[in-house]
Amino acid sequence: MFWRPFNGQYFRDPFQNITGQGTVETGLGYELVNTPRTEWEISGGLGANFVRYDSVEIGQPSGNTSPVLSFGTDLEYEVTSWMDYLLSFDLKFLDDESGAYQHHLLTTLSTDLIGDLDLDISFIWDRTEKPQPRADGSVPEKDDYWLMVGVDFEF
Repeated sequence: MFWRPFNGQYFRDPFQNITGQGTVETGLGYELVNTPRTEWEISGGLGANFVRYDSVEIGQPSGNTSPVLSFGTDLEYEVTSWMDYLLSFDLKFLDDESGAYQHHLLTTLSTDLIGDLDLDISFIWDRTEKPQPRADGSVPEKDDYWLMVGVDFEF
């Protein structure tokens, strides 16, 4: 078992009409598996979330502060001696003005290319259950998807 006395994050997402969103929390976790090939942990926390929007409908506040209840899991699995699989899933429950429910899913295949040089292929899925409408009344999509390819160098 472990305790995270402080966990924080900050991001912006113009596609979701978010100028900035930050979360600070504390929480507990448990390491389910810790073997030479597999590491898997789960965690949960309580904290506060603030969000500021790019544009809002007339009469609506441009931001909100909300309590947050979060859950998450992280898995790292060594598929072969040259390939790792990573999975991270974070879930947040907020008040309705902050989006009600948000999740972030990251899944990655990481392969060793040459020495300390790695090739990573990642898929990300972010969801906000109740996105804040823009000033023109349009509502952002609930889901954002990304496919990323990157090269890492470890030293």
